[in-house]
Parts: sequence; C-alpha cells; structure tokens
Amino acid sequence: MPHKLNFKTRAGYQKWLAYGHIHGDFEKVKGNTIVSIGGKRIYPEHNKGKRRKGLSTDDMFKV
Repeated sequence: MPHKLNFKTRAGYQKWLAYGHIHGDFEKVKGNTIVSIGGKRIYPEHNKGKRRKGLSTDDMFKV
C-alpha cells in the first residue's frame, strides 16, 4: 500500500522534497508515495536522468 502525504501549501511540499533529495531519503523508500496539496492530488514529473542530448557516455569521459 502506497504511503500518503497531504501538504497544506506548495511551499511545504517543496521543502519536504528538497529535504528528501539532500538526505537521500527517497533512495531508501521502496514504492510510490501519493502526494496531495490542499486535498488535490498532484502527479510529480520524474526525470529519467541528467544526460544531455547529443552526447554519448564516451564523449563525456574523454580527457
């Protein structure tokens, strides 16, 4: 069963999100967390990675 969190404000959600990323809490948690702000569910966008377009991994590590 997913964990549910409800925040009163968007600022409160952003503080929780920043804290979790800084301290690595999200890597420790398995599964999804249902998040809502003011009773309205939000659907966060997840980045698939930080690679720039047009570069291969070989190009990134050339000296």
